[in-house]
Amino acid sequence: MLRILYDSKDIQYKEPFGTIVPGQSCRITIRVPHHCQTRQVRFVLKRENGEEYASYVMKYDGADMDYASYTVSFAL
Repeated sequence: MLRILYDSKDIQYKEPFGTIVPGQSCRITIRVPHHCQTRQVRFVLKRENGEEYASYVMKYDGADMDYASYTVSFAL
């Protein structure tokens, strides 16, 4: 069984490292196992109260034998 991969401390998955400031660009990448048969990945930012703040469709960014990568870049 494979799992969805993401590590906020690894620049391969999140750049820049750490907290972003208003206006700063951020790139997020996740890797989804092929067996999930993913059609679309959506990245959703929520406020502390659970209310949706922003939503982005992630772009397919290639694959290897086990995983497909999806990436989104945004600035707040």
